[in-house]
Amino acid sequence: MENIIIFGSTDTGLVRTNNEDFYYYCGNILQQDWSPSNYWFPLKYNLPVFILADGMGGENAGEVASEVAVFSIDQFLKKNLFLNLEENQIKKILEDSILQAHNNIIQEAVLSPSRQGMGTTIVLACIINKKLYISWVGDSRLYIFTSEKTKNLTRKNQTGRLQLITDDHSVVWEEVLSGRMTAEQARNSPMSNVITQSLGDPLSFPSPGYRMIDLHEDDTILICSDGLNGMLSDPLIEEILVKQQNMSLEATANELIMQAKKAGGKDNITMILSKVSSVPSLENQPPVIENKINSEISKTFKFDHLPHKRKKKNNKFLYSFLSMVIFALVGMSYYVYVWMPQNYDLPKSFQLQEEILSDTINIDTNSSVLLNKDSLNSDTINCDSNIIIDSTFKTINKPALKK
Repeated sequence: MENIIIFGSTDTGLVRTNNEDFYYYCGNILQQDWSPSNYWFPLKYNLPVFILADGMGGENAGEVASEVAVFSIDQFLKKNLFLNLEENQIKKILEDSILQAHNNIIQEAVLSPSRQGMGTTIVLACIINKKLYISWVGDSRLYIFTSEKTKNLTRKNQTGRLQLITDDHSVVWEEVLSGRMTAEQARNSPMSNVITQSLGDPLSFPSPGYRMIDLHEDDTILICSDGLNGMLSDPLIEEILVKQQNMSLEATANELIMQAKKAGGKDNITMILSKVSSVPSLENQPPVIENKINSEISKTFKFDHLPHKRKKKNNKFLYSFLSMVIFALVGMSYYVYVWMPQNYDLPKSFQLQEEILSDTINIDTNSSVLLNKDSLNSDTINCDSNIIIDSTFKTINKPALKK
């Protein structure tokens, strides 16, 4: 059975004073499974989701935009994304969730004028039946790093073990796609941070990119902000992943961050790493008690407003309470419909005699008769409300209660 392990990390870098990146991963969005990092999830029964956003614009606005985007997408996916869907349905759901995030960011900016102009990139991915579905806007990236034994199963346009799956929505990457610039030239260009699409721009409606690829055993998925690939070239990232391939994902993330900071650390550095394997190692199994979130994650990931997995409650008290309620209702029913009619001692003013009634109205002895005080003269019945007389006319059923 194929399994997946996930780990995320973020760092402010050496130049920025605040972290505008925001990320989220969930081992199984169907149940909002917030398990610790380095936890193996069986792909057959789970639906992992990964979201990474790189915010921009205004004081504190970038981090707001990235957080709004991630939270909006999470809320949308948990209501609409399921395992048994066709590819065209999955594609539409991913793209619709991104467009919903775009609208929510615009609404947030309208409510807070100081945040006008804020925006964010986004990379959204999920795994269903060993297929990776990706949708994105902006220049944040998703890579696939293949294992040594599967590197010959090359995907389209793959030259080494590291393949870039997404295409940046940026000015320089359009030059790369047209053949007028190399990837390395684009990375070093002064225009490298000018993007052509983002979420939150009220004057430009985004058109999310989309890819679907098959996953192979020991594939590693790397999702990152440009704080990583802007500092490190793709060949250098591949070299680090090769050296770290037998290490934990946490150790790999720490090494990538350290190398990016050595190269200048000019931007926030954020990544989500996940690996597919059929034989997870025992040392990577999660601790039984510990459920701590990596300290770097907690600096950016605000869990107070995101849904956590609910604990199962003990239902013994509920069952006991329901039993007592049912018993009380049965007892009240017996009292009202059996004991009370036979033992109700009526006041003398309500005791009617058969001969008085027979002189006043015609009696059908086969059914109950409703006597209204207006239908009988006041000398005959001393009563201030409707009463019901049974067929024997010797007892009076209980009066109706007023609300």
